[in-house]
Amino acid sequence: MAFKFIGRAAFITYTPTCSPAASADFPVTNLLLYDALLRPYNSSDTTNDIWITLNKGSATVSIGLLIDDLNFTGFKLYHGTSSNSTTNEVTVVSVKDERTQRYRHFYDSTHSSQYIRIKIPSGTPTTDSTNYYRIGRVVIGSSATNLTQNIFWPYTYTAPKKYATVEFESGSEEIVNLGSQKIFQCEFGISALKSTNEGEWWTLDSVDEDQLMVMYENNSDTSKAYVVQRKGSLTIQELTNTVRSFSTYILKEKI
Repeated sequence: MAFKFIGRAAFITYTPTCSPAASADFPVTNLLLYDALLRPYNSSDTTNDIWITLNKGSATVSIGLLIDDLNFTGFKLYHGTSSNSTTNEVTVVSVKDERTQRYRHFYDSTHSSQYIRIKIPSGTPTTDSTNYYRIGRVVIGSSATNLTQNIFWPYTYTAPKKYATVEFESGSEEIVNLGSQKIFQCEFGISALKSTNEGEWWTLDSVDEDQLMVMYENNSDTSKAYVVQRKGSLTIQELTNTVRSFSTYILKEKI
C-alpha cells in the first residue's frame, strides 16, 4: 500500500456554517476541533435536509477531504464558487471502519473551489438510535506526501479501548473503562527503500510529535483514513549506496 499523508501545516482553515441551526451544545464549529473527536457537531433533528457549508475564504486547491465519525449512512458533496452551490455533486455512501467501529469517508479528489458543501438528505437513516446527525471532525488538505514505495509486510495495527487498572490495599484489582472509543494504532516500515525516495520519509519525520497528520491507506477503502500523531523518530539504515531500510514507523490516532 502506498500511503498518503496530509500534514497539519497543510490543513486548510475554513469557516463552517449549517442550516438548520445545530444543536446548541454541539455547534458546527466543533468540526474544526481536529484533536477532540468526542466534541462533535450534532444537527438539531433528522426531519430536514441538513446543509453544512465550509468556506475556505478564497478559491484554493483541495487534495483530500476527511469526514470523520459519522452516524448516518450517506450524504452528498458539492464544491463551487458560491455559498449555495450545488455543482459537482458526488453521492457518498458512508463506510464503517471495522477496526474502530466508526463511520468515516475520505474523499480523495483534487479540485479548486472556495466552498465545499455537505448535504444530509432528510430521513437519512442513522447508524445508531439517535434523533440527530453527527460529524466528529472535517479536515481539508491543501497538499499531501504520497509515498512512492509501498510499505513492507507485515503491516501491524490494533485498535484498543482505554482502560485503567485500580489496585486496592487488599490486593484486589478493578478494571475501569475510560471510554467506549477504540483508538487506531499502527506500525510499519520499508525493507528496501530507494535512496531517491528517502526524502519523503524525512518530510514526515519533520512533523512534530505533538502535531496532527491525516494518514490515508490509499487502497480504495475510504474508511481507512485516520487523524494521527507519530511516536518516536525515524531511523534509516544504509544497506548500499542506493538502498535504505528502516523499521518501524509508529502512528496513533488522536481522538
